Amino acid sequence: MWINGLKEEDIIPQPRRTDFLEQVFWNIHDIIAVNTRLRDALNKRQKHYAVVERIGDIMLDAVPHFGPFVSYGAHQLYGKYEFEKEKNANPAFYQFVEVFVLSVVFLD
Repeated sequence: MWINGLKEEDIIPQPRRTDFLEQVFWNIHDIIAVNTRLRDALNKRQKHYAVVERIGDIMLDAVPHFGPFVSYGAHQLYGKYEFEKEKNANPAFYQFVEVFVLSVVFLD
């Protein structure tokens, strides 16, 4: 919701939009790919057993692919800085963030 909304709407000025999205959502597609792979492996195991007693083998297969999480963690402070800077300087972005946060709070 965030990425598409920010890509499609005129919330972040066009000259900065692509760089902002890259910095704040650093390697989100790589993380989603790793998470999807792990989710699929766990779901497959769960479908085969009424009670899943062990998932260590699945985790051992997944851990070598966790590099994107390390990259995200290393970049997280910079992404947070860019997010906060934009929020403080851009009323449209501030409003976008507040509306999103409020919608999540009231939907839960």
